[in-house]
Amino acid sequence: MRHQAVQTFVLPGTGNELELKQVDEKIGDEIKEGVLVEPSSSRVVPIRNFIPRFVDDSSYRMKFGWQWESFRQLQIDRINGTTISSKRFYAGTGWSPEELRGQRILEVGCGAGRFTQVMLDAGAEVWSLDYSNVVDACWTNHGPHPNLTVVQGDVYAMPFKKGFFDKVFCFGVLQYTPDVKRAFMSLIDFIKPGGKIAVDVYRKEKWPSRWTSKYLWRPLTKRMPEELVFRIVKGYMPWWLPIDNKLENLPFIWRFTNLIRGIVPCWNYTGALPLPEKQILEWAILDTFNSLSPKYDQPQTMGDLRSWFDESKLSDIEVRYGSNGIVGTARRAA
Repeated sequence: MRHQAVQTFVLPGTGNELELKQVDEKIGDEIKEGVLVEPSSSRVVPIRNFIPRFVDDSSYRMKFGWQWESFRQLQIDRINGTTISSKRFYAGTGWSPEELRGQRILEVGCGAGRFTQVMLDAGAEVWSLDYSNVVDACWTNHGPHPNLTVVQGDVYAMPFKKGFFDKVFCFGVLQYTPDVKRAFMSLIDFIKPGGKIAVDVYRKEKWPSRWTSKYLWRPLTKRMPEELVFRIVKGYMPWWLPIDNKLENLPFIWRFTNLIRGIVPCWNYTGALPLPEKQILEWAILDTFNSLSPKYDQPQTMGDLRSWFDESKLSDIEVRYGSNGIVGTARRAA
């Protein structure tokens, strides 16, 4: 954690500023091990492995970050040699690289940092927050960086000063929270007047499809040990993926094949992403596992998301279908 980042933190619940009480280990300009403290109450926040930790250990927190031990670098553009994450970021937000330069951005739900890289490359100053231990993967991928602060924290109790950020970005996260609307509403106060927000949610579908097959299995898989779910997905995906591709090329029995593909969970990006066969398989394993294992998965309608923007009294609201479901962007009134 950068020393200057201390001044951006407050203790969730009280809003009181924190002080750096001790530094146990420092590497360059980054504090690796230390303690933040709220002076009035002596409540402490540990800094472990360069990251301030504002949440306690929990099975949900640990579970949701486990998969990134195997796929930490898979979706990072500079590592996989594509612009997949960059294109999705700019298409979804409507922002430009020039617009991001020098801006303070709060990234809620950073994962392993596939979008963190995009914002850093544009010259933004980024605070990347996640609830799970995936923050360690994000730090390993992108730290140390003079414009990056990685934080382990709760979307419902974020440890930042209100109105501090030029932009708030939250993709691929809200549907995985216990209360999706509350999670969305918790983002608004951290946007400075005139600042912008961009979020997305999964789309609630009326009819079964290959992307909703997970809901047939989730009542079981979300209660299973995650290691078992991972082994199952990793076991069947190499032989099912070629079958899924063949079914895709049988349009004359499309209705029947679509039914089969709607039963077997398989996030197949063949032909959709510019990746070699090996990486297509890895993305299929990762995203299929992600669809089956989270404790929560709550898709929304376009009307739901629009109503939340309206209730927040944001301006320049745009809610539309996007690559991951439904995308919403807006500006906070000056």
